[in-house]
Amino acid sequence: MREGAATRDELARLAERVAPRRPLRERRLRLDGPAARLAPEGLPRGGVVQVLGPPGSGVTSLGVQLAAAASRAGEWVAALDDGTLGGLALLEAGVAAERFAMVRAPRTGAGWARVAAMLVDGFGLVLADPPRALGARDARRLRARLRERDALLVVLGPWPFPGVRRTLEPEGVPGPEGVRTVAGAAAVRPGRRAG
Repeated sequence: MREGAATRDELARLAERVAPRRPLRERRLRLDGPAARLAPEGLPRGGVVQVLGPPGSGVTSLGVQLAAAASRAGEWVAALDDGTLGGLALLEAGVAAERFAMVRAPRTGAGWARVAAMLVDGFGLVLADPPRALGARDARRLRARLRERDALLVVLGPWPFPGVRRTLEPEGVPGPEGVRTVAGAAAVRPGRRAG
């Protein structure tokens, strides 16, 4: 009996791995609420979305709102935190606690990349601020994992490697209590489609 259950599990895993990919129009993370104004067509899965702006411009707030929109869409969300994000802020923004994980990030490039890759295996959206020490080789491996898992990495700041699918930039006036909101305004640019 135990042997049959193992075989069924193995077949299920194999079926998942060889299943045809979804069409491109279905491979987008649909956003709701104010975040939908940023990308009405949704955010492309399988790559990196970078949120850019000077300090104090609302980059973190915009990333948190994207994570909340993904959570409302039913996605599992992880935050790879270097001490700048707050789990409570993510929960207050609307991230579902039952589908959320906060992980402290190693600040070495290779360690950060390993942890990010593990999170990409189980979460639809990973919110992170990558270390400057991240190497091109680790970034390539992570990008391949993102494509394979159809996951989305939202980076708070520049991603100096190929694979950026979309760039978001907060602008406008601060929202309530000085927090910039997506509803205020934001510019959206397609990312580089490099290798």
